[in-house]
Amino acid sequence: MKFYTISLLLSIFGAIAVVSCVRFDDSNNYGSFIKSVCKKYSCGGVIIGFTTEHQSFQRTSIWYATSRILFDNGVAVLFLNYEEVKKKLNAHVARMNRLLVILVIDNTDAIYDLESMIRNLNMGKATWMMLFRRDTGATSNWTGLIGRVYRNEADIGVADVLMLPERHKAVYFSVPMITGAYHVYFKKLEQSNVSWNAYFKVFTVGVWLTIIGLILTMPILLTVMQINIKKHDLFSRFCEEYLCIWGIFCQQGWIDFANETPVQILQLSISLTALLIYIVYATLMTSVIAVSSSFRPFTTLEGFVADGTYKFIVLNESIFYNRYKRSNETLFKGMMSLMKPRHLLPTTYPEGFKQVCNERVGFYANEIAMKFYRHSLSCNTISITAGPQETMALILPKGSDLINIVNYYIQRFKYNGMLRRLEKKYTGSSEPEISHHSPVHLQEITPVVFVLFVGIIVTSIIFAFEILYFCRKIRQRRSINERIRISIRIKL
Repeated sequence: MKFYTISLLLSIFGAIAVVSCVRFDDSNNYGSFIKSVCKKYSCGGVIIGFTTEHQSFQRTSIWYATSRILFDNGVAVLFLNYEEVKKKLNAHVARMNRLLVILVIDNTDAIYDLESMIRNLNMGKATWMMLFRRDTGATSNWTGLIGRVYRNEADIGVADVLMLPERHKAVYFSVPMITGAYHVYFKKLEQSNVSWNAYFKVFTVGVWLTIIGLILTMPILLTVMQINIKKHDLFSRFCEEYLCIWGIFCQQGWIDFANETPVQILQLSISLTALLIYIVYATLMTSVIAVSSSFRPFTTLEGFVADGTYKFIVLNESIFYNRYKRSNETLFKGMMSLMKPRHLLPTTYPEGFKQVCNERVGFYANEIAMKFYRHSLSCNTISITAGPQETMALILPKGSDLINIVNYYIQRFKYNGMLRRLEKKYTGSSEPEISHHSPVHLQEITPVVFVLFVGIIVTSIIFAFEILYFCRKIRQRRSINERIRISIRIKL
């Protein structure tokens, strides 16, 4: 995301130091990193140089753990200050084969000490590595890129730095260059996730109870109105009217349309009511199913927390980790409970999106980052909005005379379209993506198929009972007829 801002700056300035910060976590104790370097260059020993012999207890513990890792892998380690490195380098080179010299740079003064040390030093006798460490001394609590700009170690900081009130007290921000909302990105489901209760969400519970009440009471009313007109068994007549009413609500016609005016009015009212309910249900169901049936595993952050099957990740050492960790809001606490361990969090956006494609995680990232890296993703992603619009800009030290120059050229490049062209260059095509309609899978119509299957089973059971009932009736009639014949023969 920094590429086009760096290109922009290089087109404005020539001799100004531009710094892009890369984080290095001290909790790794540097051991694995130095071990990999030794393995690559086949070094037989390591000299680690500091600007001073006095280290804090925390720093001493870290370097002790680092030396243990190297000793366990057969690599000798020696800790010296810069002056001792300069005096004893030749002697140690003669004793150790392929020596690796690591110079730890804590601040700007260390760079000046390094310059004076290597002025008359033959550096071709060993492999050299500079290790820049974050400074969290008493001068400020700012670390990383903001800390270096705050201490005037760099003239401009180039990164996606959020414009926050507390940061305005430490550094200058240029005019906003990037604006985008934050989302939680998930891997897009291969099949649409259809909620079974979505078919019942069309109406409220009260409406469903009213419809069921109509289906149950209308047969009773029709039976009472026709009981004196048609002499039938009361229960049989009620069952017949009930099946007829049920058929009307299933968009079937009346089997027997009555001749009596009151009954005709009631039948017409029932038909119009059923038709109106059907039209409203079909219309609302289309929108409800379209919303409920999506390729999103979740539609809200509350649903993400309630599900609990996905992990949550943010960029390691970012402000968002501390924001979620220190928040007292219930939602943020729930998301923090799903946060991966800190050592497993990604350090860059590509690492985060890679975890999204390979694991069940939700990645909190800016939509601008997705725009830059979407073409390199190995899967399709989908997101839910998780934060407001945030603005990002360049940072400069307080009191810098360059702030007006930087703001002038940024505004100028905004007006003539240069920023837009750079964004298109690094984000790819700006044409809107064409949505492709995927075929319907069996899982998406499972509720409908289930209802149809249950209906077939119930119908088959009722049909089997009817066959048994009529068979029994036929046998009874045959038995009665046989008895009548026998009695007639006896009388004759």
